[in-house]
Amino acid sequence: MTDELGTRVVTGHYRPGTLLPSVRKLADEFGISKSTAQVALSRLEASRFVIAERGRGFVVQDVRRCGGFDVYGTVFRLSMADPPHAVAIFTDIVNLGRDLIIDLLGDYFQLSPRPAHGKLTALVDAMEVSARRPQINHTGFLLAEFGLLREIALTIGQSATVALLNSLSGVILQVPQAVDAYYASDPSAHVLIWRALVNALDRPEPPHEAEYALVGDMLALYHQRVIEKFTGLIAPADRHPRASAESA
Repeated sequence: MTDELGTRVVTGHYRPGTLLPSVRKLADEFGISKSTAQVALSRLEASRFVIAERGRGFVVQDVRRCGGFDVYGTVFRLSMADPPHAVAIFTDIVNLGRDLIIDLLGDYFQLSPRPAHGKLTALVDAMEVSARRPQINHTGFLLAEFGLLREIALTIGQSATVALLNSLSGVILQVPQAVDAYYASDPSAHVLIWRALVNALDRPEPPHEAEYALVGDMLALYHQRVIEKFTGLIAPADRHPRASAESA
């Protein structure tokens, strides 16, 4: 019941500022006791989807404006019931992740002197071993990639970025389709990219601006494929009425 009510908030069935149905009405609708319905509403309040106002009831909150990453993760998970909304959220997540990668790499390359990067190399080595396995655990591989980014952030002293990376990975991991979408190509391709970036640390000078731009363009192209794969996973073309009509 909690997820169903949360989905109704996310998809706009219950608008911000409006009241949820009473405990009695919800109990009747879901065929449960009033005490069970009250527990579900309390959980929804704990997730900050609603606020209990004395004398009024439970008021729906604008979760897109007021929620932090903990709420955002729940919104993303529940938005699977509304594919266009889910794709919009995932697109924002992917774009934020790309911006973080580019900023972290830029800051790392500017360090003088640069620290030894043996730990980064070891992380890439472990990813390569994982990528060679017959059955690749995408969740574990994604966590390894975030672990590499976290190590870079810690090296340059960006603790707030570490917290953001932890939250971002938590949001993605709540939705299996999002995890799978990040591997629009074989994970071994990710290893090659990380290997090239880590090897670039041996260069005495930081990359030129044009090289940064090239990396950004390559990531943007790949992430577009990631978004397209996610769209196909949650809203296959054969489920679309328009596509069915055209095929007929």
